[in-house]
Amino acid sequence: MTDSPATTGGGLLVRASRSPEDIPLPDLPPAEVRRLDALLGEVERRRALLDAQYTELDGILDLTSAGLADGTLTVSRT
Repeated sequence: MTDSPATTGGGLLVRASRSPEDIPLPDLPPAEVRRLDALLGEVERRRALLDAQYTELDGILDLTSAGLADGTLTVSRT
């Protein structure tokens, strides 16, 4: 069996890629565009907040690791 351009070695069909200009996009009403823009803005705000929190956690991890390694931080059982 020979592979045709539409199949891969495993026999799976492969769809030809399309350029972005060939993909139809719906025209949304202005109210929907505003709603989606607000949603994306909120998602971006939350992502930035999470990035800041991860940065702080990385700092805490670095300080904890350094403190445990050099003996300036100890952990005791209570």
